[in-house]
Amino acid sequence: EKLDEVIAALDAGADIVQGSRFLGGGALKGGMPLYKVIANQGLTFCENLVFGMNLAEFHSGYMSYSRAMLDAVPFHALSDSFDFDLEMLVCAKILGRRIDEIAIPTIYADEVSHLNPIRYGFDVLGVMGKYLRGHYRKLLDGR
Repeated sequence: EKLDEVIAALDAGADIVQGSRFLGGGALKGGMPLYKVIANQGLTFCENLVFGMNLAEFHSGYMSYSRAMLDAVPFHALSDSFDFDLEMLVCAKILGRRIDEIAIPTIYADEVSHLNPIRYGFDVLGVMGKYLRGHYRKLLDGR
């Protein structure tokens, strides 16, 4: 549904295009439970503070990457789980790459999520800790 916007942003020079359920205020309207809104925005606040960014959301999973971004990051050395997208955002920040956000609809259907929110939260905290210890800068510098 938003693919044209994603492609346009990549064509205009974005290195990462992330869909955000919070741009335009659609998260609650789309059925996101209040506890998930609070948890998402709490983590997002902390991430923006730690990483020096200003994103509306880090956790939608709706991401696209430019070829240049994929070539610049040794993504094989990143997580193979849900925090991969966060690590790519961190790498883009370190490299000074352009990150665009687009509003996406929030759709909560009847399917069950298999993501453990407690473990995911700790994984996010782990990425923040690795960032603060310079892990990603060293990775990108080839050390």
